[in-house]
Amino acid sequence: MSTLRCFLAPESLFGVLVQVRKQVPFVLILRRFKSPTQPAGLLVPSFDDDLVTVYVSGGFQEAILSIDAAPEGERDWDFMNRNADRLLLIEGARVEGSVLEMSTLRILAKRSRAQDLFRRIKKAVAERCAKGLQAAGTVYGDIYYGTREAREFTLRETLAEGATEFYPMASG
Repeated sequence: MSTLRCFLAPESLFGVLVQVRKQVPFVLILRRFKSPTQPAGLLVPSFDDDLVTVYVSGGFQEAILSIDAAPEGERDWDFMNRNADRLLLIEGARVEGSVLEMSTLRILAKRSRAQDLFRRIKKAVAERCAKGLQAAGTVYGDIYYGTREAREFTLRETLAEGATEFYPMASG
């Protein structure tokens, strides 16, 4: 199954999604897991909302992109199982202080109807980002990153202290 890994701050990532949605309509669903301050749940925000603020202040950890389905309610836990063939999942893209968490975009089913949406998002990311990072002496040529993000943030696989840090490859 196809996967895209990148480092984009939430405002950049949601900018890509808004751009792609002008070409291919899709439903955006935000998902959070239970936290000390928020209940677990799903939310279908309007694209007229400030998506970055909703995602960040709402404590969401994932964005689900659906080509034509929406959950029946905020606790429709079976939604992803019922609709896996038409969904993309974005995990990450959270910021804590000066740390930016990696975003991972995945197709959820082998025979996915969301392939075209995935390709369009990947193309938009590639047009906006540089490619190729290194971490712990290993080169990751398939990971994209925003050049602003690389200047302004510590790029980590997760927000956890001690998580793998990534750096742009030295040019030249």
